[in-house]
Amino acid sequence: MIRHIVFFELAREADGSLPAGRLGSVLDSLKALGTIPGVRTFEVAPNQGSDPRSDVPVDVVVHATLDDWAALDAYRGHPTYHQAIQAVRPLRNRRWAVDYETA
Repeated sequence: MIRHIVFFELAREADGSLPAGRLGSVLDSLKALGTIPGVRTFEVAPNQGSDPRSDVPVDVVVHATLDDWAALDAYRGHPTYHQAIQAVRPLRNRRWAVDYETA
């Protein structure tokens, strides 16, 4: 099984605040990823905690499980994935992804 975890830092206003509706727009766009064939489990949520040791503000996390590396490649090639990227990319500053295999 492959775990696919992605963290997003959303783009902010000059004063550091999130523009109204930005978080909801990103969450709505990313939720569609859970409908892609081959996704076994899928979660998208706003970060509800704060780690004082972290210097990177993570606003949104995606966690998906897929059967194998081929399923992850198919996920990344799916039109819904590309639509989500197009919708979210202008609303975020940074994105970090981690993929690893579990037993």
